[in-house]
Amino acid sequence: MRRHHRPRGSHLGLLLLASQLFRVGVDNIPPVTLGVLGLNVYLYLFPAAPLMQACVSVQKAYWHGDWRRLFLSPLHHMDDWHLYFNLTSFLWKGIQLERRLGGAWFLYVLSVFSLLTGL
Repeated sequence: MRRHHRPRGSHLGLLLLASQLFRVGVDNIPPVTLGVLGLNVYLYLFPAAPLMQACVSVQKAYWHGDWRRLFLSPLHHMDDWHLYFNLTSFLWKGIQLERRLGGAWFLYVLSVFSLLTGL
């Protein structure tokens, strides 16, 4: 399987995201939220598909049967700033919601809504 790596750049967004994580404290982040953050960073650094094959496209998903786009699009980011702003927002919302809903229910809600965004 061929891996698609990101071009080298300053990655300032990744550095700022790391500073937010350490400011909050990694041990203060609930496990599902932390796992989703880690998965997003991993897929940014090592994408599962080229960006144009991961974007939401009704035509490609529905008419051509490329359903993996529904799974990949919420997890792929255009650049490090896109990743930073999405994950910083998710960090604060995820901490609050996971503590309120519990880990299993939060993961379920997150999975369902992530899939529904592509429809």
